[in-house]
Amino acid sequence: MTKQRNLQIMERREAGETLASIAKDFGISLERVRQIAIVTRRNLGIGTVENPLRCKRDEDTFVFRCPWCGRLHVHGAKEGWRSSHCNHRKAPQEYYIAEKNND
Repeated sequence: MTKQRNLQIMERREAGETLASIAKDFGISLERVRQIAIVTRRNLGIGTVENPLRCKRDEDTFVFRCPWCGRLHVHGAKEGWRSSHCNHRKAPQEYYIAEKNND
């Protein structure tokens, strides 16, 4: 039951619903909604600290081909969590990015 609830919370968050709306419906805090969405996404392994989206450095920016929509997305050249620029329905609201290794 908790697993199903957490998936619902993550899906609603990724669909663009506000933290406040989700928190009210489930009777939990805004911070708990944020935590559940992040942990559930991490368990799925997409755009997480353990499995970041790898980006090419282009001067002061990171560029990567989006795995959800196939377009190029650009962010500031610093590793960390970013708000998604993707409008694809399955794209998360935020993801973790890092520079590609030149191996």
